[in-house]
Amino acid sequence: MVERRLGRGLDFFLSGSTEQASVGESVALLDVQALLPNPHQPRREFSAQELEDLAASIRASGVLQPILVRLVGGRHQIIAGERRWRAAKAAGLERIPALVREISDDQAAVFGLVENLHREDLNAIEKARAFKKIQELCSGNQEEVARQVG
Repeated sequence: MVERRLGRGLDFFLSGSTEQASVGESVALLDVQALLPNPHQPRREFSAQELEDLAASIRASGVLQPILVRLVGGRHQIIAGERRWRAAKAAGLERIPALVREISDDQAAVFGLVENLHREDLNAIEKARAFKKIQELCSGNQEEVARQVG
């Protein structure tokens, strides 16, 4: 069993190992070209300038927070962190740190939508689509939507 502590430090990711984080989770360095984007990503527009700024930061300091992925049909699908993934590719990285989690299709959709809803730069249309999708996934239950979104 892995010792749980706040933060893993860069050495953890630089070692190149896959390690169990908790039940149903592992951490790995994944090939950026092999990852699949999240089909439930509410963000339809990615600012080229913001991605380039993030890519410059990644070139200087690396990826500071792992992306969240799950296995789908033998490939890793991004649940959260698509901007980091796109910027890592633009920065020329071959691998990106990722937390691999076993979760259902509905959970993956909700996680990705909620993560983006808490960002300030989604436009009104993207937010409306995200809320609508979460409501569909929660069978129209407004209390469940509120619980999921926070």
